[in-house]
Amino acid sequence: MSLSNVYRTLNLLEKLGVARRKGLGGGRYRYGLRAVKPTQHARCDPYGATIEFSEEPTDYLALQVQHDAAFVADSSELTLHGHCAACAAREPRARAGSPRDADRLHVV
Repeated sequence: MSLSNVYRTLNLLEKLGVARRKGLGGGRYRYGLRAVKPTQHARCDPYGATIEFSEEPTDYLALQVQHDAAFVADSSELTLHGHCAACAAREPRARAGSPRDADRLHVV
C-alpha cells in the first residue's frame, strides 16, 4: 500500500465524518476517529508527541459552565501545550514554565 493511498483514505474518512484532521503546526496533521466523547491531549510542542488523558477535567469544566452560564456543550476538546519530560530535562526554561503558558491553553 502506498503512502498516497493512506492519505486518500484518511481524506475520504474525514469527508464522510468518520475521522477528523487536526493541524499540529508546521504542515503536520494528526488524524483520529471523530469522538462522541470529549477528547483531551497533552502535546510536546518541540517534537509533536501527543498523549491522551482522562476526560474527567473536561467533564467537570462542562458541568461548571452549564451551571454558571446555562450553556450545554455538545462536544469539547482540550489540548495542553508544553514539553515532555525529556524536553524539560534538556531545556531549563521548559521546567520553569513561561509567562505565556496560560495563553496556550486552548479549549474548543
